[in-house]
Amino acid sequence: MRKLVPLLAGLAAVVISGLPGSLAQAKTYKSYISATGTANVNCTLAAPCPTFQSAHDATAPGGEISCLDGGASFAVFPSLTITKSITIDCGNLPHAHFPLSIVINALGIVVKIRNLTINGTGSFSPGIDFQNGAELVLENCLIHLYSGVAIRFQPSTPDSQLSITSSLIENNGTAPSGGGGLQVMPSAGGSARIVLDNVKFRYNATAILLSSANGAIEMVMKDSAIRSSLSNGILSQAGTSINFVIDHSSLTNNVGNALQSLGANSNISIGDSTISGNDVGVSSVSGGVVESFKNNQIGGNGRDGTPLNAVSGFSGTMQ
Repeated sequence: MRKLVPLLAGLAAVVISGLPGSLAQAKTYKSYISATGTANVNCTLAAPCPTFQSAHDATAPGGEISCLDGGASFAVFPSLTITKSITIDCGNLPHAHFPLSIVINALGIVVKIRNLTINGTGSFSPGIDFQNGAELVLENCLIHLYSGVAIRFQPSTPDSQLSITSSLIENNGTAPSGGGGLQVMPSAGGSARIVLDNVKFRYNATAILLSSANGAIEMVMKDSAIRSSLSNGILSQAGTSINFVIDHSSLTNNVGNALQSLGANSNISIGDSTISGNDVGVSSVSGGVVESFKNNQIGGNGRDGTPLNAVSGFSGTMQ
């Protein structure tokens, strides 16, 4: 029996040492990042990691990363690839910055990003590139200074969701070559459901581009503002269906079209909203549809594009 105990202990040590890292090294549900952090595999409050990627890798699926400072030196590590459900929340800081690019790419994951400034510093890579996953939630974020696009949402699975709340997206894209604030373009086999609530777009090339060449899009925008776009405000370009409801929002002082619906499967309904000061207010091209709940204010554009047909079941004299 005395000989058996050391033998079992040695065998256990061999088995444990042979386990994959994900099993031998337990993941934490709460990781921390700091500009003054040092490289380690735990990313604890006492010993934070220096990069978002190292904190992501140390965090268990469904866990959270918190920022301990503004991260001035994070620019040395300019990218993050997210492959698990995770929350990034820098809510205890007034200006937590992350430079350049975030890629989200894993089946079925839910990613939440809160209270973060994502700074492109002229990069042509997307600020956030959603390629695969179940849902992306952005809350109280600033995404700016991308020569390309701030957010590209191109899911390859059905019913992927994007929710943006209380955020500012500005100074993205290069007019007239392209880019801008938000591009929604499902990949083959994918479709998208989008909700924008209290989101402000300004000084982007094109604020919002929707393209359903490969997959359907359903979208709601409320209590939001699009202004001073350098090419267009909203472009809806339909292959398969696009259904877009705009409520209590404003599209003002945009070069080009404030709102354009292109293609017979592009259906936009607008209510309680203002469209003014644009080169063109509303434009319907190649069978695209824009309907009104008849409680909008559309005027003062180079060309208003009114009157609009009423949404079925509604009537009134306003546009």
